[in-house]
Amino acid sequence: MTEAHPWDDIPRGGGAYFKFESTGDSVKGTVTRIGRGTTFAGDPCPEFDLDTGDGIVTISAGQAQLKRLILEALPGIGDTVVIVYTHDEKTAQGGSMKCFDVAVKKGAGDGAATDEPALTPAAKPSAADLL
Repeated sequence: MTEAHPWDDIPRGGGAYFKFESTGDSVKGTVTRIGRGTTFAGDPCPEFDLDTGDGIVTISAGQAQLKRLILEALPGIGDTVVIVYTHDEKTAQGGSMKCFDVAVKKGAGDGAATDEPALTPAAKPSAADLL
């Protein structure tokens, strides 16, 4: 008889975590898994896998603005997502916050995408141009 391991029910990412290091870094792919991740502080955040065509990468949307944009767009399995790290902004606490542009093209259920991407209201067209 095999005992269950305490970590058996923790979702696993499908690929290497994508890291937004420099402004202009971007990733585009089709959502293949949606889960729940955690920030470095241990708070819950959206986590999902993207098939980029060159492999699977895991996106952990723990940064404040990225988390907000992903929760507004609510990408689903089969949707195409583009995320662009656009710039840094100073926070009220004197720190720095990464800012992103997110565009989502909803899948039509048959693998085909709809005509118009759902671009976040504050986003510039750069992410949508990459769809």
